[in-house]
Amino acid sequence: MKWSDGTPFTANDFIFAYEDLTLNDELNPVKASYLKTNGKLCEIEKVDDYTVRYTFHKPYYTFLEKVAGLTGAGQSARQFNCPLYAPRHYLKQFLPKYVSREELEGKVKTFGMESWVALFIRMSRLQENPELPVVAPWKTVTPITGDIFTLERNPFYFAVDPEGNQLPYIDRIEMNLVEDIEVFNMRVMTGEVDMQHRHILLDKLPVLKREAKKGNYRVILWPNQGGSEAAIFVNQTWEGDAEIQELLRNRDFRIALSIAIDRNEINESIFLGIGQPRTFIPLPGSLFYPGSEYEKKYTERDLVKANTILDGLGLKRRSKDGYRLHPSRNEKLRFSMAALSRTFLNFEGIGELLINHLKEVGISVQLKVEERSLFFAHVRNNEHQLTIWADPAPNPWAYPPISLPVDSLNAFAPFVGMWYSTNGQKGIAPTGGLKQLIELFNKGNGVPIEIRGELGKELWRVHVDNLYVIGIVGNSPAYNGVLVVKNNFRNVPDKAPNISFLQNPGIARTEQFYFEQN
Repeated sequence: MKWSDGTPFTANDFIFAYEDLTLNDELNPVKASYLKTNGKLCEIEKVDDYTVRYTFHKPYYTFLEKVAGLTGAGQSARQFNCPLYAPRHYLKQFLPKYVSREELEGKVKTFGMESWVALFIRMSRLQENPELPVVAPWKTVTPITGDIFTLERNPFYFAVDPEGNQLPYIDRIEMNLVEDIEVFNMRVMTGEVDMQHRHILLDKLPVLKREAKKGNYRVILWPNQGGSEAAIFVNQTWEGDAEIQELLRNRDFRIALSIAIDRNEINESIFLGIGQPRTFIPLPGSLFYPGSEYEKKYTERDLVKANTILDGLGLKRRSKDGYRLHPSRNEKLRFSMAALSRTFLNFEGIGELLINHLKEVGISVQLKVEERSLFFAHVRNNEHQLTIWADPAPNPWAYPPISLPVDSLNAFAPFVGMWYSTNGQKGIAPTGGLKQLIELFNKGNGVPIEIRGELGKELWRVHVDNLYVIGIVGNSPAYNGVLVVKNNFRNVPDKAPNISFLQNPGIARTEQFYFEQN
């Protein structure tokens, strides 16, 4: 293998990524969890020019699973944050270890950056730096910071097809910046796009199919493999009003919320009736599927029971308009719920329906719709009480942050995630079911996948029993599963694993997509 500039790709690029990037506290004060077992970093050694050995202090069977997916993937996924490998011959010029301080300060000034750390981050992002060597099928030509993000084929890409033809087949990719999701979907409908996988809204499906012949495209549906396209993440580490904090951490309160939801209405209104009301668990057929009895647990709407539970929690008092009053104050008990803006599916519409459902049991909810970067910044800062999100990994060990509190990106216990990722130096220590989840996760890391099935089933049972995440609708193509493909754009499979930790559509082998010539 070679980098896209022709430089050999060797073990030195793995050693460099670990010793000079991961271990650099200025670049990475918090080390990537995929390189640790039970909080302790691995060791690495170069065996020869094309072999490296990672050694962990305990058995760590899930390391390869994490390396194979988003958790420990290549440059485009990990970027500067503890990558598995990086182009040593190029990036060392931006590190104090390899160049003089005067030279580095000159580069910082030339690029208008605040520090060498900011400069390094900028220069190691393949989307922003056309000079950065890659081993991917395509390399950046014009950066993502403009209106058009352009990629061209990497002449040194390592793969060929069965006949020996160099991959990728497609020479050039252009992605246009579209500020408005509705304008974007309209451009797809009118046939202006050759192939689009993400961000096509499910509610456009009827129009897409109607206009397919005119637009000279076909519509393909890839059901999500995670089992849940919409769920409420109930933050167990939110800190603020003591009574609200206590309710969020109360299992009975979460059960009441769950059985107050009209999932059938959400399925019909938002998912066009093609999803399934279900809990936050993998689909049947998964190695970790906990059983059919867990698929519908606490999902049947029962307003009488929900009201009884809420009354029993000391929330009997109501305002004139029917909302429950704060336990210690003569004002409405109000919760905030955050939803991502319409970039994947209509989370805002789901939130509005949830507000109406919960109003029927006297719970007042205020919906906040946020842009993606702001949304996840608030998640990490522990600011959200309730969050509408989705897309768990059916294998929670392969990509754990959504399903497990092992990173501050986890929306139902971000400060437990911080505690885990900093070895207890920051955040909040887990208790109860949260502790169970982490114990099962740690135990599962140490056994082969063939015998990890029971641990996975137990992990999802803990999830359903505690309702840290209240599943709403799943098993549909709503989350990044509606594809529009021009009729001359070939080799796109009718079905492929649709889940983010496999970096869809990459799992469908995009380097083998091609244009059919007339």
